[in-house]
Amino acid sequence: MNLVSNVSEPQPAASNAAPATSDLTSDFETFLKMLTVQLKNQDPLNPVESADYAVQLATFSQVEQQVLTNDLLTSLSEQLGAAGLGQVADWVGREARVAAAVSYVGTAIDVVVKPAEGADLAYIVLRDENGIELERQPVEAEEQILGWHPAPGNDVSGRRLSFEIESFAAGESLGTVPAEVYASVREVRMRDGTAHVVLSGGASAPASEVTALRVP
Repeated sequence: MNLVSNVSEPQPAASNAAPATSDLTSDFETFLKMLTVQLKNQDPLNPVESADYAVQLATFSQVEQQVLTNDLLTSLSEQLGAAGLGQVADWVGREARVAAAVSYVGTAIDVVVKPAEGADLAYIVLRDENGIELERQPVEAEEQILGWHPAPGNDVSGRRLSFEIESFAAGESLGTVPAEVYASVREVRMRDGTAHVVLSGGASAPASEVTALRVP
């Protein structure tokens, strides 16, 4: 089932602000009671200066305003996050191009091959969820999209897999880089205020890392 969900649904600004306002009212009443006790019990021979009371009131007022401002900013952030989720909601059911882990379910996984400049040979390197290399397949050293299947006898069904491209020139390695793949978007959700896409197999990636979309 395709889903669009928000892990932490934003609440209206009014409902977020109400508890903080109630707490501040209670704190202010407590502050006034303490101030009254202080006035009643001060030393007549060494009374507290009126300026000191003014400083206390001003300080409390500043803290009160800061708390209210923080609550407002939090509410706005949640609302903006929900708007970002709506922008990627229609990605569900499409195939996203992204460097993320996917699962092999018997059909080819389209891997984007981008060898390093000057390479004369490249390999598609397959790794499991622990980073252990499972296999490598040689490919031509040119930018292309290849439909990948595991080598005969290598059963990787249901495992979370990631791909890398290692480039070579004259037998010397030019380095390894993560490879992008095309994977179905099953769900979009909010995580830490950022929209993420959940791919087939359960892996997820920030929506900002998706470089292309296509219709299956």
